[in-house]
Amino acid sequence: MKTPKPVLSDFNILIGRVAPWPPWPFFGYFDESSAFFDKKVQKLMTKYFQFWLIDSERRPQDMARPIVLFLAADKWASGAVSPFQSGSQFSFHAQGDLEFATELLHEVTRHYYKQKAKKPLQDIVIEYLGLHQKSHSKQGVKWDTIASWIWDEYKIHVKGDTLRASIVPHELSRRCEIMRLWQDNIEAYLESERNKYRR
Repeated sequence: MKTPKPVLSDFNILIGRVAPWPPWPFFGYFDESSAFFDKKVQKLMTKYFQFWLIDSERRPQDMARPIVLFLAADKWASGAVSPFQSGSQFSFHAQGDLEFATELLHEVTRHYYKQKAKKPLQDIVIEYLGLHQKSHSKQGVKWDTIASWIWDEYKIHVKGDTLRASIVPHELSRRCEIMRLWQDNIEAYLESERNKYRR
């Protein structure tokens, strides 16, 4: 498996993200709240695209397709761009894979609109760390403070030591594995985008 390469600035420009990179903790190409790390989204994508992940002989545009479809669904569901523009992009990219694309849009939308009470603890912590990355990078992480905030906001009781020693390392490891799994596809997507500007 490959380690993610430092092409964050390219990807940052392509998806229109304006927040500073890299996010803390470092996950790779997607920010800490991205639906890309959602377990149901990943299950659907890996099931549908498993032959893309195995067959390295496929054309670059085929390798890029999982990322293209995800980003089209993500932009629409997250409201990153106007509904008209994102809907048109999604419809264009969904051609030929309409059934899968519809399922993917459903799961990505569910990720962004799921009720606060149903949000997994690991997502809550990682998103909190990402939003407060500057203070943590300067002062260090105050795990008990985060645990108190989680109780105040979500009424979930967890110890700071549990966050530090178990929950956060496990989630970071899971997300790194996801990035390794899709690394070749992300690189193919970035290369296809670069080629558009070279023509």
